[in-house]
Amino acid sequence: MQEDKEPFLDADRTVSESLALMAGLLREIGFVPEAMRAALKRGFLNATELADYLAAKGLPFREAHHAAGAAVAKAEAKGCGLEDLSLAELKGFSPLIEADVFEALRFETAVARRNAPGGTGPDSVARQIEDLRIWLAALEASGA
Repeated sequence: MQEDKEPFLDADRTVSESLALMAGLLREIGFVPEAMRAALKRGFLNATELADYLAAKGLPFREAHHAAGAAVAKAEAKGCGLEDLSLAELKGFSPLIEADVFEALRFETAVARRNAPGGTGPDSVARQIEDLRIWLAALEASGA
C-alpha cells in the first residue's frame, strides 16, 4: 500500500515548488502597459470580435468568420490592425458593418464581454478575487 503514496508526494512537492517560484515571480514582475498594448495588435486578437459582431447583426457565423478572415488578410497586407482599417474598407467585407464596429474591435470591449465564470471581464475577475479572498480567509481561520 506504500506504492500509492509516491505519486501523491511527488505531486505535492511539484505544486509546493511551483507556488514558491510563482510567489517569487509575482514579487519581482513588472508590467509595461505600452508594450502590452503593442502586443495586442500583433496576431489580430480581435478578429473573433469582428466575426461575433457580424453574427450579432444576423450574418451566419460561417460567413461572418469568412468576412473576418478576409479583413485580417487586408489588414495584414497593409501592416495594420483590424481597428486601423477605415470604415469604407471594413464595409467592403460586409454591408452590415457600421461605425459601431470600432467599439466592437476595441480590446477593452472584447475583455469586458467575457463575464462568464472564470472569464477575463471585469465583473468576472472581481468575483474570482472575492472568491479567493473568502477561500483564503477560511483557510486562515482553519489554521491550515
